[in-house]
Amino acid sequence: MAAIDKAMQTKILNALTPTGAAGIPGTMITALGGAAMKLKLTSTQSTSTTSGTEIASGNGYTTGGQAFSVASTASSAGSAVTCPKTTALSWTNGAGGWTIYSMELTDSAGLRVWFADFNGAPITVAAGNTFTIAADAISITVT
Repeated sequence: MAAIDKAMQTKILNALTPTGAAGIPGTMITALGGAAMKLKLTSTQSTSTTSGTEIASGNGYTTGGQAFSVASTASSAGSAVTCPKTTALSWTNGAGGWTIYSMELTDSAGLRVWFADFNGAPITVAAGNTFTIAADAISITVT
């Protein structure tokens, strides 16, 4: 289940309702960072108000997450967006063990937008093993 960060919910609600002066829509949502969005892995559960603890940098993982390399198919008529589109995301654990609980989709500047726990979390990735998110494995929809 993908969920949206509470801070982002607030921005969306204020932009799409008459919260501004004289009943006009409130503050418009500014564009997210101009570079590729990233997928961040956490070792603790993410919540709507709190980011999970990012797994340690090094040994195959870089702080801030991995950037998407291709565009996902845009939503039309309220359909879900699935990602990564054609290129899987993967990390190879170089040493020690990883415990992965959640994923967070952020803009290029680290602003958290979406989050979700992995099925079967926590997932343990031993040294020398690779953790992969297949193409179209993440589905984001608003209901």
